[in-house]
Amino acid sequence: MKLFYEKDGSLKFIKEKKVAVFGYGNQGRAHACNLKDSGISVVVALRKNSKSWKKATGDGHNVMEFQEASKWANFIMILLPDQVQKKVYQESI
Repeated sequence: MKLFYEKDGSLKFIKEKKVAVFGYGNQGRAHACNLKDSGISVVVALRKNSKSWKKATGDGHNVMEFQEASKWANFIMILLPDQVQKKVYQESI
């Protein structure tokens, strides 16, 4: 087994890209905060009436609705509940 450490990785492939994190639950929040703290351009994508919108902005994130974030981003992380992923993908991505 080969172990990889922080020194083995590089942000050069993503540093100039834009990432949209769809969802702001446990995984979405952790990924969005990690990306932001690493200096990556990231937005959180949510429904306009989402309870998480205020939480994400309170954490210092830019927040967009799904369709807007899809157009803005180079990469999309879909971290939504399983039961809504298909609908959001079909309608917004």
